[in-house]
Amino acid sequence: MSLTNEQKENFRQSFNQFDQDGNGTIDAKELKDVFHKMGNPVTDEVVQNMIESADLDKSGTVDFDEFCKMMIKYEEQGREQALKQAFTMFDTDKSGFLEEGEIKNAMEKLGNTVTIEQVKEMIKQVDTDSDGKVSFEEFKKMM
Repeated sequence: MSLTNEQKENFRQSFNQFDQDGNGTIDAKELKDVFHKMGNPVTDEVVQNMIESADLDKSGTVDFDEFCKMMIKYEEQGREQALKQAFTMFDTDKSGFLEEGEIKNAMEKLGNTVTIEQVKEMIKQVDTDSDGKVSFEEFKKMM
């Protein structure tokens, strides 16, 4: 896991908000308290599941390295969700694929004037299965 200094600093600030007693780890009580303070009360079961999914060394708490890995995972899931939303918005015929017209319309809605030839070239660059359409997996690679 390679983080930039900025990412480390951001994660450290977040981690410190959770690590209320300053002992270098986050336990279930601290996690639950922070969610409660943020107006998102969670059950003990949800908190325990969160701790268990992040607690790689099975210590019962989450240290800074484990916290960073968890945050990267959540960021990746967030990006994936945003891409799914964009793909769905562009897929106007709900076929599960982006075709020439849909891509051209999407580009123009975003303020980019493109020709069909340019759209065909875009598709050609990401169309790994040569079907002339862009699947979600191909769209992810393109983005």
